[in-house]
Amino acid sequence: DYPELVAEKTSDEFVKNAWNGQEDPKLRVGCQVCEYPVPLMTDLTIGLVGVDLKQGLVLIAGSEKGEELLKGLELTAEDGGEAATKREAAVTQLLEKMKGIRQKFFEETTAEVGGVEKLAEVFGPCILCHNCQTVCPVCYCRECFFDSPTFELEAEKYLGVAEKRGAVRMPVDTLLFHLTRMTHMGTSCVGCGACEEACPNGIPLLKIFQLTGDNVQKLFEYIPGRSLEDELPLTAFREDELQWIGEK
Repeated sequence: DYPELVAEKTSDEFVKNAWNGQEDPKLRVGCQVCEYPVPLMTDLTIGLVGVDLKQGLVLIAGSEKGEELLKGLELTAEDGGEAATKREAAVTQLLEKMKGIRQKFFEETTAEVGGVEKLAEVFGPCILCHNCQTVCPVCYCRECFFDSPTFELEAEKYLGVAEKRGAVRMPVDTLLFHLTRMTHMGTSCVGCGACEEACPNGIPLLKIFQLTGDNVQKLFEYIPGRSLEDELPLTAFREDELQWIGEK
């Protein structure tokens, strides 16, 4: 609740934690376990971590455009200096701490959802509203297979399936939907957590997709969002990749 956060002076606490190189417990879960809390590809970075804002700001140009912007602001660029040194130390401390938090996060998630039975139980409350798909910033299909006529079955079809199986769960194919999304988005998931926040039934989608994404992205040595020049693993085929599969 925004008014409540303002009353609690959350911004002041965030700045204080950033100054000391600590994570903020009120940050979204996705931010708390982010692998890259410091931006990799930006024109201009405003340094908060380890910086005493009463003394000034640390602005870091990450491109020619950023350098031009700093020149336009008539700011003096300083290489090194006490503020930059403190920031670097604080960033190193924060990254190391978040690495441990992220590892614990994955271990807990594996215990919660490891195995088909546990996964089916976690996805059990899904009502197939497709909110997670709709809000996902990197869902790239122009037309989702699950929005196609393939899944627009008539009532008689459901009754036929129920008669054969003895019963049919409604809505159908919830596990198929999430596993398909996981297959598509595993390489591209940036861990923003928008899917989990949009879920009306509180399914821990961030945990599941972050765990899957971390493993898949390391497998393909791919960092989503790092560069437009990097090919998406699902759109590129290389004969020499994954040769270890099937080997004894």
